[in-house]
Amino acid sequence: MNCIDMQKTSHLYSSLFNHRALRLFLLTAFAVLLSSCSSQATKYFTESKLDISNVVLISIDGLRPDAINKQNAEHLIKLTKSGLYFPNAKTIQRSVTLPSHISMLTGLDIKQHKVSKNKSLPGHLSFPTILEILKSQGKKTAALYSKKKLGFLFPPGSVDYIFGPGQNGIDYNQANANQLAAEFARIWNQQNYHFTFIHIREPDAYGHQYGWMSSEYLNQAIPLTDKAIGNIINTISKGEKANNTLLIITADHGGKDKTHWSKRPEDLTIPWIATHSQLTPETITDTQVNIVDTAPTILHLFNAPLPKGIDGQVIKNFLP
Repeated sequence: MNCIDMQKTSHLYSSLFNHRALRLFLLTAFAVLLSSCSSQATKYFTESKLDISNVVLISIDGLRPDAINKQNAEHLIKLTKSGLYFPNAKTIQRSVTLPSHISMLTGLDIKQHKVSKNKSLPGHLSFPTILEILKSQGKKTAALYSKKKLGFLFPPGSVDYIFGPGQNGIDYNQANANQLAAEFARIWNQQNYHFTFIHIREPDAYGHQYGWMSSEYLNQAIPLTDKAIGNIINTISKGEKANNTLLIITADHGGKDKTHWSKRPEDLTIPWIATHSQLTPETITDTQVNIVDTAPTILHLFNAPLPKGIDGQVIKNFLP
């Protein structure tokens, strides 16, 4: 049996995945197909070298890596020095929120997922995200996000817990950085969520209103975000899963002046940070990490076989 090929099956997913029963059936089959790929294991799957039970992925919308250096962001700066830090990571060429997050959570470049619009869309994404894949393999997953458009990524039944605008009566104002950190603290020790995705919007909002690297962006949005990051770290550190939790912090895009969408370095360059008790602190500037590498790296960390045909690769620092 051949490994599943994302390119050849894209039309199948597009036509069938919007039907919930069929979607659940296909994901069950998807998990079986993934587990059958032993003949190609050396190419698509190797066992993680880290002792990890949980992963928390935080996407800070519109965060430029040079903003971390120029702003007194206590927690973010500490993470860049105590973790594995790629300050020159790159997002996709269409550097806007929705397409970039699709690439982050599927491992597919925009040429494959073909979603270029950056607004709330009808229906749901036809490709499975890593949350859906992990859930189909028995892992508990949660998504906490601050922009309604990201609901497109999470079809009904694809995630165990969702907190975001448009979900369960939650509005835009209730999904700010502080509230997201508080909600994470509330659920973290109630359920063993193996994978949690958190999206924080403030840097992007301030960038559009005042300009990227403006005083308001650096002195208001970054400290506000950093405080929420500190609260999330505190929640993790006090829990029973602290030593076995990997924290990843990255962004969907950067920005310049009051915009982002072009191929400018300021738009495409994003931070990529990972911290874990077994990771050696290191800042790596000469390795080309891309946003599409996030999904396969996380699947690898859960010892999940990687779908054939995705554009991302496991970041080599996480390989044995």
